Amino acid sequence: MGCDKYDGNPYSYDQQSIFSESGDNLFREFVLLLKPYILENGERRYVVCDSLLEVEIHINGREWGEFASLDIDAQSYDPTTFQGYKVSNSEVKYAVIAPYALPEDTLQTAGEFAGLINSLHILKPGDYIAEVPKFKIRRADGGITTVRANITEWVRVTENSTSAFIGEFEIAL
Repeated sequence: MGCDKYDGNPYSYDQQSIFSESGDNLFREFVLLLKPYILENGERRYVVCDSLLEVEIHINGREWGEFASLDIDAQSYDPTTFQGYKVSNSEVKYAVIAPYALPEDTLQTAGEFAGLINSLHILKPGDYIAEVPKFKIRRADGGITTVRANITEWVRVTENSTSAFIGEFEIAL
């Protein structure tokens, strides 16, 4: 028995491709690091929570998806509360791995299949514009706030790569 998983649906699309002269190379994801902070007396206090939520990513103006960051061990930063957020003097980095995912994984009608074809992002090796307009973050009281990140960054997709690094960004709240 091989390593490939087949779900029985001949119309499901679960891998992204960067096309090259030698054939298809599997491209899986974009990666970025976010470091939200609050200024206190001119010094950065990094916001501490378990993860960032609904990190919205667009590639060349088209929605790539919404993602949560990887979880961190928030208590290891020994956070204090400032302006309604848990914060730390230590730099806190939230890693976001953004695989391309379609909204539906099973198709039942011709219209759904047409929608699949129209929504596919075919990325050839080259340069793209990545945007992270916003994400959500949990406050100390458990409430959630939307943060306008307004990140626009150039990113290069190279042949034979499985991921592309968008960058590392500090975002003031």
